[in-house]
Amino acid sequence: MSEMWLTKFNPGDSPNWSAKEYKNDMIRLWKEIQSYYNILHAYLRMKIRQNPLYTDKIEPNGSIPANLVQGYGLSKTDLSHFYAATKPYPNVLSIMESGTQALLNAVRIYSLVLPKIQT
Repeated sequence: MSEMWLTKFNPGDSPNWSAKEYKNDMIRLWKEIQSYYNILHAYLRMKIRQNPLYTDKIEPNGSIPANLVQGYGLSKTDLSHFYAATKPYPNVLSIMESGTQALLNAVRIYSLVLPKIQT
């Protein structure tokens, strides 16, 4: 049965591909990243528990309850509402924030320089 469900992951309909090989690859990859996942999960759990609203809702060594991270649709996870509380370096701009800031600075400079160039 799993072979049928996994056939959609066949890269380019390769004749040498098998669902068993795919499953083994996923198990191997999970083993490689599992320790990092556990560390990240523990960090998020600790930071979220520091908020008095969630201290009693999350066990110190347990799971983060699904109702706190549930997004829209089936199996969607959304932690964006915890971003401010869990950001590792709160006083440092993220890549997205710094990129946006750089773009705004470029627009400001361009709008100051362009009128002088045109005259």
